[in-house]
Amino acid sequence: MAAAPAAFCHVLPLLLTAMFIFLAIWHMTAFEELKTDYGNPIDPCNTLNPLVLPDYLIQAFLCRDFCAQSVLHWVSVCPVGISCLETFESTSDDRTRIL
Repeated sequence: MAAAPAAFCHVLPLLLTAMFIFLAIWHMTAFEELKTDYGNPIDPCNTLNPLVLPDYLIQAFLCRDFCAQSVLHWVSVCPVGISCLETFESTSDDRTRIL
């Protein structure tokens, strides 16, 4: 049962990516329709507006999450790297004294 959260973490980005691709294609089609149709531009915009804001909010959340993960990664990795370098330097001093 431990694989269920890991599988969910892999499937969720795939589903979100598919949703974003669908919305991008749908937006391009709607904007093209708006550009070539010489009718009332308010009608297509009324159908686009409810989808644009949630799309932007989801993308902003994912961008913020990605940036936060990047910062957390470096905060957690840098002390380990510094510790490894200090250990390497202390062991290399011991090796030169032996030789």
